[in-house]
Amino acid sequence: MTREVPKWLFVGQIDTGYINTAQMRLAVIRRACPLAEALCDIKYHRLGGRWGGALFRKLTFGPPISLLNRDVIRLATRVRPNVIWFDKGNWITGATLKQLKNICNPTLVHYTPDPAFFSHCTRHFLNAVSDYDLVVSTKEYERDAYEQAGALRLKILPPTFDSQIHKRIMLTPAERQRFECNVVFIGTYNRERDRPLIALARAGIKLAIWGNGWEACEANELREYIRYEPLSGDDYAKAINAADVGLGLLCKLHPDQSTTRSVEIPACGTMLVAERTVEHLRLFREGHAAEFFSSEDELVKKVRDALSRPSYRQHIADNGRRRVLELKCDVGEQMDSLIAEVHSVFASKRKAA
Repeated sequence: MTREVPKWLFVGQIDTGYINTAQMRLAVIRRACPLAEALCDIKYHRLGGRWGGALFRKLTFGPPISLLNRDVIRLATRVRPNVIWFDKGNWITGATLKQLKNICNPTLVHYTPDPAFFSHCTRHFLNAVSDYDLVVSTKEYERDAYEQAGALRLKILPPTFDSQIHKRIMLTPAERQRFECNVVFIGTYNRERDRPLIALARAGIKLAIWGNGWEACEANELREYIRYEPLSGDDYAKAINAADVGLGLLCKLHPDQSTTRSVEIPACGTMLVAERTVEHLRLFREGHAAEFFSSEDELVKKVRDALSRPSYRQHIADNGRRRVLELKCDVGEQMDSLIAEVHSVFASKRKAA
């Protein structure tokens, strides 16, 4: 007797115009579950134009949220999925989840690699947490918040990289000319990131800074190094490959201990120098698979040392790559394990019904 393969519905940000982690997760789901349907929720976030859309996103009310929830219900009614995966589903209401259970009683999963309570939080998500069969996060520091919100089954995972993208790449001369630098940082601008980067620039270290929002940076020391564009996919990996050191700065808007950069940089075979945190120290042995810093002075010292000792830098980079492969935090491996757990929850629900 063949085992039934559940039919999936994926709801998330999958049509952004660039490669993102939601697309990576969906690709793995579709390999395991070929009949998976998908609904992109980006268009709902863009309704109302620039100012109206920003107001809806800030206040989390209005037509975009109503339309998204309506269309999820309509699609589920048509395709009758066994599993619905909500990727960053902070606009999905508890009322919608309850209605979905009445329609086809699917296994309901919520996944986010972002903070769900310290930022990005909505009243809709708070009221819906207890209706999910499984909630998945990468933020250990939010475990208590999930449990207090009534999560029935919670899984905390390490950050992931995609081995199809984040890997060692042979660069062409043109690519090396475009991306080559001593230290690369790829990430969205926030003011707290100025100080470590300024310290490196003042030390005469050649930087390359890529990402959204850097037009707001007022630091004169950084202007020659800012590329004023985001990177994703192959270009993101090539920029990391072209650097001697990849810089792992954390966002200070919430208490992050690691990010996807923490594993993507070593996966590309480049030395990681990142902020010293409990999570980073758990992931990598300092001085063996990565280097860490707790001050600007220490950062400059660690980077200067790495740049002056190529063989040592390569040793750290090789060990770092080996470590992320050992951790099995490739998105494919992690998602395969997670899909198996979702199917187990689905089977248990069906047996109990």
